[in-house]
Amino acid sequence: MSSEYSLAPDEASKAASAVFSILTRDGGQTAAQLARLVGVHKKSLNRVLYHDPRFQEMKIETQAAPLWYLASSAPTGAKESTRKPKSEPTEESDGVPSVASREIIDEFTHIFDEKEYDHEVLAKFI
Repeated sequence: MSSEYSLAPDEASKAASAVFSILTRDGGQTAAQLARLVGVHKKSLNRVLYHDPRFQEMKIETQAAPLWYLASSAPTGAKESTRKPKSEPTEESDGVPSVASREIIDEFTHIFDEKEYDHEVLAKFI
């Protein structure tokens, strides 16, 4: 399934090499900044950044877009950029698919509270 933002394998390799060179000189760039420097669309570059283990992102609370670094020189707190596969719903004995447990957090939740999951509510949104 190809989209307009997909890069051919050789283009993705060239983009990754260019990003590697840029981040070697000047780490801590957003995907939009890197895309402008490399000359590709940001969505195309995001696919490269999130799937290449050489790059790590660091989310900053005051900034919407994460900053990207080389994995070898990422600051403390940077997250590895490998994407985990989505879990598939499994069939339960009653024939209703179960959903993966997701934590429900609101302003009344405390970090020491026991985690609560409402599978019926989650099933409506998944």
